[in-house]
Amino acid sequence: GAAGLTVLGALLVPLASCGPLLDVEQLRRMAWRRGRRLVDENGRPLIADEIAIGSMTPAFAEGVDRKRLDASLIVVRLRPDELRLPPQRADWAPRGILAYSKICTHAGCAISLYRVPTFAPVQPKPALVCPCHYSTFDPATGGTVLFGPAGRPLPQLPLQIGADGGLRAA
Repeated sequence: GAAGLTVLGALLVPLASCGPLLDVEQLRRMAWRRGRRLVDENGRPLIADEIAIGSMTPAFAEGVDRKRLDASLIVVRLRPDELRLPPQRADWAPRGILAYSKICTHAGCAISLYRVPTFAPVQPKPALVCPCHYSTFDPATGGTVLFGPAGRPLPQLPLQIGADGGLRAA
């Protein structure tokens, strides 16, 4: 009996790590809604014209607890001619500004590195990198996996630029 319970426990524990089993309502309460502003770590709104091409900026959902996993993003700005987004996402990156989840799709680590080529003709293109297992994602193509163990692209948040020039969830 004890051996049977041990085997059953060994089967159930991995299932518990797949997400909420009973409280699925929390999945419907995401931090991002149309119109919600993106702010920096000090709570200051992110302004589109202040984001430099080739930069990576952490962003958060305004008014949401920053400890929530779904509240944090990475904002990257590329030249618009570098973008190769899927057709259904063509308008998700105004002026070449893209927003991606900061949570790696491999093991839930935080994406915290941005690889930028210093000599473009011979170095790889810009990429978001998870420092834990080196999953590498291409921001220009919708967060597709370039390298590493991640099996899915990074989730992308559609953006819009408000009348005040600030970035908002679309």
